Amino acid sequence: MHFLKTNPIHFEEALNGKDFEIRLNDRDYKVGDRFTLKEFCGVRHYYKCPYINHNQCFEDDPYQGEIKNCIFKREYCTAYDEDKYSGREIIGRIENIFNLSDITKDSRFENYIAFKFKIINKRKC
Repeated sequence: MHFLKTNPIHFEEALNGKDFEIRLNDRDYKVGDRFTLKEFCGVRHYYKCPYINHNQCFEDDPYQGEIKNCIFKREYCTAYDEDKYSGREIIGRIENIFNLSDITKDSRFENYIAFKFKIINKRKC
């Protein structure tokens, strides 16, 4: 089973009939593989304090894992990123796979594939 995140616009397209995905082939996809397509809504940035639990969200701070001065002036906080999902998911099965470099004859797409899929189930859609 592959767990794949996708932006809301592409998730909606899949709900409305789009039956293919273009992906970097970094998971050795095969015909018959099942996957869960998860609607990705962005990244939440927050700090964790070693002394008290004060997860505070800083949407404009891009520094993950960086040590910051604690907002309570006690010690140091560590910055983290956390993926946010809507909870909507599509479970599918890969029906066919095409190498994009074979189709386009362009070496820039050497490790990219397009796979046609069939929806098996939808969750919270």
